[in-house]
Amino acid sequence: PAPTFRRVRELAERHGALRLGLTATPTRTSQAERPVLSRLFDDHVVTRIEAPPLVERGVLARATLVRVPTGTTGDAGMSAKEARALGEHVELPAVWLRRLAALAPRNETIVRHLIEHRRRYRPALVVACDVPHAALLTRRLVAEGLRARYVASYRPDGTTQDVKDTLEAFRR
Repeated sequence: PAPTFRRVRELAERHGALRLGLTATPTRTSQAERPVLSRLFDDHVVTRIEAPPLVERGVLARATLVRVPTGTTGDAGMSAKEARALGEHVELPAVWLRRLAALAPRNETIVRHLIEHRRRYRPALVVACDVPHAALLTRRLVAEGLRARYVASYRPDGTTQDVKDTLEAFRR
């Protein structure tokens, strides 16, 4: 359903390319987006593999979710419209995510937690609010002496990356 993905697909179709779609997220959390993914492939699912067998085979990592209390109130300043949207969707509104990403005390708590537990979490995958937030957290972690990289569709900090090298480093 991402607009960039749709543009690539439309361009490929104009040139007569065949389609094969692979996704780890066959269901969208936004009600409006749910039918979009199915329509992209004419509601035709060839096969489905659930996550547990892929974890057992080592294709997917076994996730350990860790919640870090940040002592910040993320809903401060939330509008009534945002609160309604949050009640209707699992996804947080983009404006609220940007607000969370900008909370310096929250970011410092996350960085300190990762530093204190670096041996326990090695390697670690941190989910950021958005690409600029990923760049910010990476910059802070590197400044503290940790090896950190982020993978994103663009680089707001002007750095370059080789996605394959980044993923291989994480895998190692």
